[in-house]
Amino acid sequence: MQFFMLRGTKGVAGFFVDIPALLAIIIGIWLFSFSLYSTHSRYIEEVEMENMYHDLEDFMRMIRSEDMMVRSPGVFCGDKLQVLNHSYLVGSLDPQELGFNYRIDIRDDSSYTDTFTLSMSSAELPEDMNIYSRTSSMVLANRDGSMRLSSLQIRIWGLG
Repeated sequence: MQFFMLRGTKGVAGFFVDIPALLAIIIGIWLFSFSLYSTHSRYIEEVEMENMYHDLEDFMRMIRSEDMMVRSPGVFCGDKLQVLNHSYLVGSLDPQELGFNYRIDIRDDSSYTDTFTLSMSSAELPEDMNIYSRTSSMVLANRDGSMRLSSLQIRIWGLG
């Protein structure tokens, strides 16, 4: 009986007892890293989204006050819009300087037979990117003095 007691009380497993504790620590570190990464990713996405909405608001303000299109604040001139060409707009609103691509749609919502529409885009609308959109009412003044309720829709997306 004394022979068995001389061998020690440490046990047969040795360091194998520490493996479950080591696995628990590794899994804990992995879960912490994953949650940190996903939280940071969501934060970056929200910051980018907020920046794009801010850019959209600034761009909307800039278009609504563009001298080439506006007769007076809030009143777009139909005659000016009819001669407005895409090269002028791209020349003055370069997507590389703005930091995003855009599409501008002006639609006459009145019940007149001669309605007015205008669409200009700096690039094709992508299918796989986030597109930020804003629609605003506006007044379209024609040469004959008629004032028509219209809508201005601006869509922006990142430079892809």
